[in-house]
This record gives sequence, C-alpha cells and structure tokens, in this order.
Amino acid sequence: MPRSECYPIQRRANIALISAILLTVSQLLAQEPLIIPKMTLDPELDGNLSEPAWDDLTAIPLVMHSPVAGNVPTERSEFKLGYTDQYFYFAAYNYDSEPDKIQSTSKKRDEMNLNNDFCAISLDTYSDHENALSFCTNPAGARLDMQIMNDGKGAWPVNEDWNAIWEVEIRENEKGWFAEFRIPLSTLRYQVIDGKVEMGLSVFRYVARYSEAYVYPAISNKWGFWSFVKVSQFQPVEIHDIKSINPILFSPYLLGGFQQSFIQNDAGNDYEAKRTWKRTAGMDIKYGLAKNVTLDLTVNTDFAQVEADNQEINLTRYSLFFPEKRQFFMERANVFDFNFGEEGQLFYSRRIGLFEGQSVPIWGGGRLTGRAGKWDLGLMSLQTGFLEGNSGRILETANHSVIRTRRQVALNKNSYLGFMGTSKIERYGIYNLGYGFDAILNLKGDTYLKIAWAQTADSDSPNKMFSLDPSRYLVFLERRNYKGFSYGLSYERSGRSYNPEMGFEFRQDFTRFGQTVSYGIVPDEDSWQTRSQFSLDGEYYFRNGDGSLETINLSPSYYFSSRKNTELMIVIPFKYDDVLYSFDLSDEITIAEGQYRNIGINGSYSTSAEKRLITTLGAYSGKYYGGWRNSASVSPSLSIGSSWRLSLSYYFYRIDFSEPEQVYRSHLMRFRVWYMFSTKLSAMGFVQYNSLNQKFYVNLRFRYNPREGNDLYIVYNDLLNTGRDDFTPELPFSDKRIIMIKYTHTFRVR
Repeated sequence: MPRSECYPIQRRANIALISAILLTVSQLLAQEPLIIPKMTLDPELDGNLSEPAWDDLTAIPLVMHSPVAGNVPTERSEFKLGYTDQYFYFAAYNYDSEPDKIQSTSKKRDEMNLNNDFCAISLDTYSDHENALSFCTNPAGARLDMQIMNDGKGAWPVNEDWNAIWEVEIRENEKGWFAEFRIPLSTLRYQVIDGKVEMGLSVFRYVARYSEAYVYPAISNKWGFWSFVKVSQFQPVEIHDIKSINPILFSPYLLGGFQQSFIQNDAGNDYEAKRTWKRTAGMDIKYGLAKNVTLDLTVNTDFAQVEADNQEINLTRYSLFFPEKRQFFMERANVFDFNFGEEGQLFYSRRIGLFEGQSVPIWGGGRLTGRAGKWDLGLMSLQTGFLEGNSGRILETANHSVIRTRRQVALNKNSYLGFMGTSKIERYGIYNLGYGFDAILNLKGDTYLKIAWAQTADSDSPNKMFSLDPSRYLVFLERRNYKGFSYGLSYERSGRSYNPEMGFEFRQDFTRFGQTVSYGIVPDEDSWQTRSQFSLDGEYYFRNGDGSLETINLSPSYYFSSRKNTELMIVIPFKYDDVLYSFDLSDEITIAEGQYRNIGINGSYSTSAEKRLITTLGAYSGKYYGGWRNSASVSPSLSIGSSWRLSLSYYFYRIDFSEPEQVYRSHLMRFRVWYMFSTKLSAMGFVQYNSLNQKFYVNLRFRYNPREGNDLYIVYNDLLNTGRDDFTPELPFSDKRIIMIKYTHTFRVR
C-alpha cells in the first residue's frame, strides 16, 4: 500500500517534526535507566490490556527501525512493562489502521517468518551487553523464544531452538492486535546487586505488509539486518524490590516404541528383519541454586522428539557441520562457545550422545550455568553408554566434561577474557583433554580484537605445553559495521597434533591468513532498497610442514535487499586448491591429486518475504577440479492461512569431467508440511530424498503441548530404499523403521 494512503494530509506534513521529537525523547531516555514499576496486582492473562492493572503504567512509543531509522511508524505502536513478586509482564499495543490486513501465517512454535506481523521483547538479563533472551509472538499467538548471542553479530546470531516457560495471550479488534506476555521471573534468571536488578531492554514490532520494523530504544540499522538485536545498544532498565526465586522443576518422561531394521543373513543372499521394543523412562531436573545460577540434571536422557537433520550434498573434502537442536544443551549455550571464527570449535556439544548419525545412550549428568558479578560460569559433565553395531561394540562408555569461565574486563562493557577446559575419558584410561584462553576486546567504537589459543593432549601424545604442535591460535581484528567501510584481518595456526575430540575441526596442520573488506549502503531516506553491500573476502592456507600454499579462496560479492524484502546475492568465487591426496566425490568418481584453479559465478534471489508464497532461487556455474559444474536450486514456501505451511527445497548438481570422461549427477529434495490446528496441537511431515544413496528419509511428528513443560510426541521415522533391484541381494524396502511415543510432564516445586 502506498504510504500516502496510510496518512492523512495533515499528519504527513508533520512527519519530520514528530520523527525528530520521538528520536530525541528516545535518546534522552536511553541516557538514564528506565525504572520498571511494580504492579499492585497480577493482571488476568487474557490479552485484555484495558483492565485496571495496566491503567497506571506509562505507555512508551516505538520509532521506525527500518527501512528508514528514526522515521515515524506507519502504524501506532506502544508498550508497557511491569512486574510482580512472581512474574514479569509485557503489554504490546499494536494498533493498525486496517486491521483486516493484519498478517498471521503460522501457529507453529519457534517460527516467525517475515510474512507474519509480530512483536517481541528482548532482555539482557545479566546486563552483560552481549547476550539476551527474546520472547516473540504473532497475531495467532504463536510463540518464539530465542537466545541472542555475540552482540547480534554474524549471519545468524540467534538460537531459536532454545525454549523457556512463559505465556502469551492475544486479542484482535477494530483498533489492531494486542499481546499480553507473562514471563516467570525464574525463567529470566538475573543477579541482584546493591538491592536492584540491572538489565538491557529492546522492544520490536514488525508489520509485514509494509516491510516495516519499529523498535525501542532508537537503535540504528547501520549494523545490517540484525541491528535490532544488537545487545550493546539496548535500553538500560532497573528493577527494585524484587524477590529471589529459585525454582525446582522435575520433568520425568515415559517413552515407548518399536524399531525394525534389516540385516543380511549369514549366507549373504537375503535380509532378515530385526525387531526390538523400547520401553524406558528418564528425568530432567532444573534447580535454581541461586537467583543467578541454574543446575540442570538429567537421567537416562532421550531426544527421540528432536527433528531430523537436513540432508546435505558435500562437494568439498571436509566434514559437514550440523547445528545443535537438543534442548538439554540450550540453556545459556553461548557460555560454552569457544570458537576460531567459522573454522573450528574447542567444544561441540553434538560430540556427546551422537556418533555418525546414530544416537548414543546418555546415562546421565549435569550442567551448571550462571553469572556472578562480571563472571560467566558454565560446567557440564555427562556419561554416555555403549554403542553396539551389527558386528560388535562400536563405542565404549565415556565421560564428557567441560568447564567454561568468562569475565568482563575493565577496558569497557563489551570486552571479555575467558578460559575453557574439556575432557573425554573412555574406558581403560583412554583420554583426550583440551584447554584454552580467549579474549574479545572492544578497542574503540565498532573495532574489536579477538584472540584465542588452545591446546590438546591425549593418551597417545602427552601434553607439550610450550610446543606449537598440539596448539591452535587465532588473532582477528575487525570493524563491526554494515554501513560504510568495514574490514576484518585474521591470522591463525593449527598444529599437526591439535586434536579436540570434543570439538569440531574442518582442517588440521595449517597456517591461515584471512581478510574481508566491504562497503555497505543503508539509505537515510525512503528508497527502493534498504541495504546493499560490496565485499571482497579472502583466505590463504599454508601447510605447516613445508610452508607450501595449499588453498586460496577469493570471493568478491554484491548483496542488496529491497523495501519489499526481496534479496539478491551475486558471488564470483575463485579457489586455488593443491590436493596432495585424492578424495572420493562419489562411489564412481575420484578427484586426483594435483593443483586446481576453480572459478565460477554463484547467485541467489529471494522473492518478497512479506508474501504468503516465498521462493528462493539459486544457481552456480564454473570450473570444479578439472570438470565443469552447473547447479541450481529452488525453494518455495507457501502459507495457507495460519494453519498450513508447505515448503519444498530442490537441489540439482551436474559436473562434467573430460579426463576421464565422467558425469557426476545428484539430486537432493526436502519437503515439509505443517498442520497447526492450534498453538498447542500440531503435526509435521518431513520427507527427504538423496540420489547419492537412493534413499528417502521420512520424519513424521505429532505434538500436543497442553501447557508449557508438558508435551506428548508421536514420532515416526523411516529410511526407504529406491533402486532396490540394482543390488544383490535386493535391498529391503525399509532399512530402519521407528515408531516412538514420548510424554513429558513438568512438576514445579516452587
């Protein structure tokens, strides 16, 4: 809709004046902490924001965040805050001049697409200016809770797999839609210093049909799309006269199910069915040791309800990285982050309880997280059981333990020093240890220096503390900005014996130089585009043994997004790769050792994110290790009302090799369908096909969530073979079929 149709003439004449007033007021408020008032009584949680409990609280307006920071919002937006002895309350007044055009496309938990109207409150509960908790909802009452990490820096600086206990109710009328949040104080976790709690606050609203975002306080959008979650820019708030609530939550579960798999018989001429029944129980306990320290305990942990990983086509000679989705590892997961950029991690939680796609029994353990003063603390210890295979034991029982500490330093509020230690101790005294120190120093403004150093030792190679051989270190200087000129310069080295068995490594035994230079444009006035950026990324890898050049990656790129949230990315990647040892691309094709120079063009385009049908197109064409690669992808997603969502992703790869004359083809398909009867009852079907192994992966999940903490899941997994008669003996129709029912019930002691 044209903006001229949204404003009466007399209001448009005053836009500039009102915008300046709102921005000035917001900046003045940001200079002093906002005192959150204590409410005399708990409001009834029903979405009715006109009841007496809300009347005495002051409404605070939002200003436009994007597409033009500081402008007057097209739709009036206000919020109120308050708290009682048990709860934190947030009221969002999302007025709308055309309520029939409010968009709501989902009732699914943990999903908030840009074709939804939504609103959110984010709280830096420990006032560490780096991490925060975010609680979001849309007009259908769907809930999304996220952890914000690393001061909103990165391609995806939020963890939406984290779940918390909280409630929200929605009301719509002729004035707009209104949201009433009730968040238990025990969910937030905080620390009291000198009789008060200090936090950081950000409030956000998104109106899909305008592609407009509103925010409080007046955070600039110069840091790119994720500027609104830049924690260091949050409004300081204070809460006085607040009680300490240390909850105890018991969450026992019952699980029962059936598994059927097929293995070859002794003669090797057929497959025999192997059927097993599973009946088990376990428990998770969350105990607030103090108002700022939480202990999570688990016994006989099971993650049967977790959604299946996406299948991927790997055209590199390195391992693929998959994100953590298991809820036990989500609480303040950012505390356990010790990384070397995107190239490696000292601790990777998927090393616990998973092995080559198989689940490993977790007998039990604990996890403690908290903050004391300027210190962050994380402790974890879990004992995994045996993993049996068709021909014997694959893994022995092992203990996995981690300690992590971080402290704000006197340089400024955005600087930290940290330590991490990891240990994996298997049966018969086999062990692997890792430890390291890291620092993030805010030198000035948007300029940051990151330093990280780590070492490992194991039972086969004793520790050599002063040797570079079992060590890895990184020095990274960057200017964190999107608007204008920004840069990143890095140097790192990983020794030959550096082997973090509880971490993740793409490469070993290398020295790397890296650089990124970019120039971004964020228009200060109304424009057809909201952001654009020119970048040049480069990295250079050298072998430590002889200092020879192994890899060069150079990637000039251009990106832009429009007012309607269409996006275009064009990259011209160049790669020099000196392959010392051949690697298999498929069962038939091997990439021989040699020096390769690959160059191509890669592009992607996404249609308007405000529409119910959103499509992303991708294509690549260029040289690939002596061949020529062409690939394409299409990913449409369709919302039908707020109850149905269908999405399809299809990827096609073709590589033609002239010497020898071979053709590599692969197809990858993912299809998801959700039916959301309500915010409490939903079903999901996820089917994937990978042509490389000619298998269909089927994951069906039914979820009933009558109240937070109580969940009933019915899960069906199947691994289906195609091209069965291409093998001798003929493959079974299904490799492995699993049906599981899991019910979890949470009891709150206090």
